[in-house]
Amino acid sequence: MNNSTNSSDEIIVIRNLVKKFHSLHAVDDVSLTVGAGKVVVIIGPSGSGKSTVLRCINHLEVPTSGEILVNGVKLTHNSHDINAVRAEAGMVFQEFNLFPHMSVLENVMAGPLIVKGMQREKAREIAESNLARVGLLFKKDEYPNKISGGQKQRVAIARALAMEPKVMLFDEPTSALDPELIGEVLEVMKGLAKDGMTMLIVSHEMSFAREVANEIIFMDHGKIVESGPPEELFERPREARTRQFIGQILR
Repeated sequence: MNNSTNSSDEIIVIRNLVKKFHSLHAVDDVSLTVGAGKVVVIIGPSGSGKSTVLRCINHLEVPTSGEILVNGVKLTHNSHDINAVRAEAGMVFQEFNLFPHMSVLENVMAGPLIVKGMQREKAREIAESNLARVGLLFKKDEYPNKISGGQKQRVAIARALAMEPKVMLFDEPTSALDPELIGEVLEVMKGLAKDGMTMLIVSHEMSFAREVANEIIFMDHGKIVESGPPEELFERPREARTRQFIGQILR
């Protein structure tokens, strides 16, 4: 592991991140930090680079240049460093990606058993605890095809939490859900915020962002246009592009 000189309360540090797809700058010189226990929400139009930033943190996309540290571990091309970062950063995607042949409980146990080599009884205890945390312990013996989309996403959150990460990354976790199911997922995320979980979230849910975030980051064309506390960015945005976006999204 490579130790960083960053402050111990900075769980994520990104410096001058660039990600190119051929000639397209999907992420263009982005720098940000997420402090311990803080909730940072990235907003912006589709194609602005928001999700790519998250995917670079877990090395699901290989950065073109720049530096990423998660809990003091510097992300490099070395597989040991990649695995170390992934162990610290749980990720929840738009799609649930549950194993259809496994029960809800088995899905949540899989990471601790396979990745951490944990004893089965301990993995079961952790899985049941996290299913209870997301309000789904009563569904532990069901299979994914028997539960709703909102419940699937809550299971996906429990699965990520079972790895005991230092930070949770959420990539538009409600975008694939029917409108009536969005609230139950957002309530779980609000609970995590109240519990002090460090979170970096890409979301279009503006009322949620306003309520939960310590900082809002607005991205467009791969760049951070503006950032600040929710009350400032939503009520008194400095940049014309931010004002235009906020005006459209909050109409």
